[in-house]
Amino acid sequence: MLYPYSEIILYKALLLNSSFYYVVLYSLIFILALAFISSRIRKIKEKEDKIFYDKIYNSI
Repeated sequence: MLYPYSEIILYKALLLNSSFYYVVLYSLIFILALAFISSRIRKIKEKEDKIFYDKIYNSI
């Protein structure tokens, strides 16, 4: 969804000056890293919840 807009922003930043381009580029990399880390944490949490519920189910 945000990909075309980010491409336009990067293109405008290249036209304006290179320092702003690096700021936008690093912020996009930071956002992608946060999304990746949060998805990994969510997967680990789902796995722990599944183990927890399996233990409860087996104890009944």
